[in-house]
Formats: sequence, C-alpha cells, structure tokens
Amino acid sequence: MKTSAHLQVIKYRKGILLLCFFPEEKAPEEIAALWKSILAELMLTNYLAGISDLPLPLSKIDLSVERSIHACESSKSHCLPLTRYSELGLSNLLYSLSKDAYSAEYLAELSTRLSGEKYAPLRATMQTLVAQHFDIDETARALYQHPNTIRYRISRLKEHLGVKSELEFQILAILLTVSQSDHSENATGAHTEESAARGTARTRH
Repeated sequence: MKTSAHLQVIKYRKGILLLCFFPEEKAPEEIAALWKSILAELMLTNYLAGISDLPLPLSKIDLSVERSIHACESSKSHCLPLTRYSELGLSNLLYSLSKDAYSAEYLAELSTRLSGEKYAPLRATMQTLVAQHFDIDETARALYQHPNTIRYRISRLKEHLGVKSELEFQILAILLTVSQSDHSENATGAHTEESAARGTARTRH
C-alpha cells in the first residue's frame, strides 16, 4: 500500500480488522482521510466499514477496536458504506448502555410498559416529541392532534415511565426512542456480517 502508516490486518468474524499505528497524534479528519485512501487502495466494490477516527494511545487499543466495530454496526443499520465514530453522537451512549446488563434490562423493562397496540399513540407521541425537540405545538401539528392532547399523552407517558420531572422524562424519551430505532433497524438488516477497522469493514455478498 502507498500509505506509510503501520498497519496490522486481523481476521475478525466474517470480516477483517485493520489496526493503524501512528508515531504522532493525528486529527480526526486526517485519520478519516487515511482510511478512505486505504479502502480505495483495497478496491472494494461492496463493503460496510466503521472507523474509530479519534486517536487513542496504545494502552486503549481495545476501546479503539470497540468504537470501530460499533461504527461498522451503524453502517450496517443505516445501509451506509462508511461511518465514523465521531458521527455517532448519542448512539455511543446507547451502545455502552446496551453492553451493561443492568442498564439494558432497565430500558427493556420501560419499553415493555409501552408495548402493544394499546400504547401505539403514546409511543408515536414520544417519538415525535423527540423528533420535534419536545416542542408541543410542532408535535401536535405532526400528529394532527390538539396541543392539549399531546400534553395529556405526556402526563400518561410520565406515569407509565415512573417519572415526574420534565428533564427525567425527556432523557428517558430520547434513550427509548433511539434504542428502539436502533433495535428496529438491526432487526430488519440483512447484511452478511463481515468486518474492517480502527477501521472495521464488512463486505457484503
């Protein structure tokens, strides 16, 4: 390869894990550009890749690998060829929560309280509130409901989620909405697992 970076290639599940080592710290944009050039040199025509584009010391290589794998999973969920760790936003927090049994079980229990057709209007209201940044008037317009109906549904949601303050409700609404969205996308994804990373890449068959 043309790059002067030190690369290690490791077979990982059904894909490959690429580890890149630098003698000096590089900016995220430099790292992303490097990985894009490496992927171009590999001449892959159909792949899924995740990049850990925020540099970490060698002592934290396990974290770099995990970040790249999560970014690759996001590529799979959103049908994108390449995703950078720095682009994942709140999904990074949800990923860490999903790996913690206590937190994952808590969110699963809360989701169960709103499951079933009976609670579909409440779920739709919660998801739309998140999308509309908790603006009640905009949420009402999006759902073709009166603002007072949205306020009533918010009070019902708070009851079911066991919270009283607006801040607690908003935090849980965001966590539940994003986690449900990720679960839905992962459940419908049909890509073969293949992985590349501090770049992680998956080829699709």
